[in-house]
Amino acid sequence: MKIVELFSDVAHAFQARMGSEVHLASTNLSHFPVRILAFIARTPGVQPRDIVVRSDRDKGQVGRAVRELESHGLVEREKDTEDGRAYRLHLTHAGREMYDMLDARREKVVEEMVQHLDERERSLLIDLLTKMKSGLVAGAK
Repeated sequence: MKIVELFSDVAHAFQARMGSEVHLASTNLSHFPVRILAFIARTPGVQPRDIVVRSDRDKGQVGRAVRELESHGLVEREKDTEDGRAYRLHLTHAGREMYDMLDARREKVVEEMVQHLDERERSLLIDLLTKMKSGLVAGAK
């Protein structure tokens, strides 16, 4: 279906644009750890198992990406106060700085992507995508 192809094309072009940026290249991180960094920034105290569910990746992939972020001093683990076997993830100061830099870049790329849409079209696009997402979420139950 044409919609799926367009979603794929837009997502690929967006990722290519983000990946081509000097800022992202200077992080020495691959795409997946950057996605995890952003998820932790938006969800402080998240557990790795939540990242597994959200990302559709296995525990090993998530564990390696978290260790990579830790080795760069971007993420730290904190023991879960309710479950001593589990831990929660938080950004370090350096992790917050990197996320803020990447988020600003993401916002700039998004603005470039929608620059030819007027406010009504942007609002309509958001409404339509929200409805599509709701339909998928409802259908998964």
